[in-house]
Amino acid sequence: MFYKLKHNHDGSYTINNNLGRLHYNRIGSFLNEEVNSIFDFAYRMTFGGEGAHRNMRTGGTANRTNGQKFANTFQGKLGELAVYKELCRLGLNASQPDYTVGGLGYWDHFDMIVNDRQVSIKSIKFFSQLLLLETGDWDDNGRYLHGMDANRNIIPVHYDFVFLSRINPSSEDTLSHHHLLYSDRVNRNDLSDIILSNEWGYDIPGFITCDDLIYVIQHRHIIPAHSMFSPNGRRYTEIEAENYYVRAADMHSLNEITALLPA
Repeated sequence: MFYKLKHNHDGSYTINNNLGRLHYNRIGSFLNEEVNSIFDFAYRMTFGGEGAHRNMRTGGTANRTNGQKFANTFQGKLGELAVYKELCRLGLNASQPDYTVGGLGYWDHFDMIVNDRQVSIKSIKFFSQLLLLETGDWDDNGRYLHGMDANRNIIPVHYDFVFLSRINPSSEDTLSHHHLLYSDRVNRNDLSDIILSNEWGYDIPGFITCDDLIYVIQHRHIIPAHSMFSPNGRRYTEIEAENYYVRAADMHSLNEITALLPA
C-alpha cells in the first residue's frame, strides 16, 4: 500500500503521524578504494570538466554549481554501488556500476542490469523518507522519457524496478560544512582529503516495480514544485521541482527482489 503525504493548511507536506517512518539502519559500508574510485569519477564529471550534467532538474529553476553536481554525482554512484553489493550478496547477477565519464545523455538509460532486468537506482540522504521522481521525466506508462538507444536516439525506457539507497553522511552537507557546495572551482587534493576523512555507509529502504510506479502516477502521489516537506514536522526542505513520491516505509524490502526475478 502506498500512502499519501499529509497536506497541511499552510501548504506544507508532512508524513501522517499515524504512519511509520523508516529510520536509517546501516547495513553496509564502502572500502576506501571504492570511495576513491567514485571520488575520481565524480570529480572528473564536475570540477574536472570532463563530463556534462544538466544544469537544472526537470521542472526546476535553479542552476546547479559544480559543487552541487559533485555532491549529487558522488552520492548517486555510492548508491549504485550499495545496491550492487547487496544484490550480489543475495546471489543475483548484477552489472557493475559504470565509471565511464560521459556527456549529456550518457547516463539517461539505465543504472544496472539485474538478471536481465533493467533497474534504476535513486540515492538520498540517510535521514530522508521519500523516493522522488520528477514528473516531467515519466510518462503515464511509467517509462522514463529521456533514455537513449545504442545510436544515441532519445527513446522512452521501461525500468522493471527502481531501487532506493540512503547514504551516510550526506555528501551535500559535507560540502556545505566546508563551504564548497556552491563553488565551481576547488582544489582536487583538498576535496579528496575531505571525502576520504569520512566513513561512508548505507542502507537500502527497498524498491518499487514498474506497476507500482504506474499506480503512483495514476493516483497522483505528487508533491508540487517549491513545496515545503518535513518527515517529522520540524526540519523542512523545499522541493525544487514537481515530483511523484513514494514513502521509504512503503517500499518492497530488498529481500523480496529474489522472488520477482527470473533465475
